Amino acid sequence: MEILIGIIVVIVVLIIMGRAKGAPEPTSMSFESLLARMQSEEAWIEKYKRLPYENQQGKGIKKQYKEKKMYLMELNLELMKKGIELRGDTPDEVMIQIIKKSISLMKNGADPDEAFEIAKKPLYEKIKMHMESGMAEEDAVATAKEEYVSGALSQ
Repeated sequence: MEILIGIIVVIVVLIIMGRAKGAPEPTSMSFESLLARMQSEEAWIEKYKRLPYENQQGKGIKKQYKEKKMYLMELNLELMKKGIELRGDTPDEVMIQIIKKSISLMKNGADPDEAFEIAKKPLYEKIKMHMESGMAEEDAVATAKEEYVSGALSQ
């Protein structure tokens, strides 16, 4: 009897620890793990969408749905980055930083379209500033990209 209770306690503790730890960080996952995790998250989202409307409106399940959508975006970003690296190309760090910033803004409640516009606005402002100071367009873009990436990485 004590052994059975001990096993149940261990299982409950492991489940609680797993939930407290949360989903794995996409950057630490292999290509295959990313694909498997994406399938799992997409399957949950599809099940959620098949629920009757009134069952989709609970605070907890709506929050979980939004979190899973954001996590799926992070997985997609990492998959895209790893795919580019597997092809032998270098990922565009500026675009990656813009997407990461927009995902962060969406997690804080911003509309997806607005989040992307807000995330890329500093880059466009830097390009405009450099061009107004007399810099050629190509040089202004390259300089602004460097500044954007170094500024985003240092935050």
